[in-house]
Amino acid sequence: MTATGQQRHKKKETQESQLNWDSVLRSAFEIGLTPDLFWSLTWREFDLMVQAYEKKEESKWLHTREIIAMIYNTNITKKSQKRSGQQIIPLPSEKVIKKKVTSSPALLKEACRQLGIPFNPIVH
Repeated sequence: MTATGQQRHKKKETQESQLNWDSVLRSAFEIGLTPDLFWSLTWREFDLMVQAYEKKEESKWLHTREIIAMIYNTNITKKSQKRSGQQIIPLPSEKVIKKKVTSSPALLKEACRQLGIPFNPIVH
């Protein structure tokens, strides 16, 4: 990809991630709403419809990947070679952020101080 192509690609990604009327209307059309129906909805109703559509699409992908995993695993001879649907097609909604969380009495005491609550460590 050329430098100009990369710039266009980045610009397109930025435009798609911004919330504006074009992106809202694009979402409405994607879920099958007509302009008249879209403009008659409240924001809450529209949001619920988008969430329901996204959940339905995710369900389809879950179903599809399990079928793919079953087909893939049909001719596998060893259990160690078997793969789950999640290993074959990880979905964006399943992306887990692993972050090591450390705590110490000093950190807890500081957090309590900032929240304005008394720090009472329980000693076992």
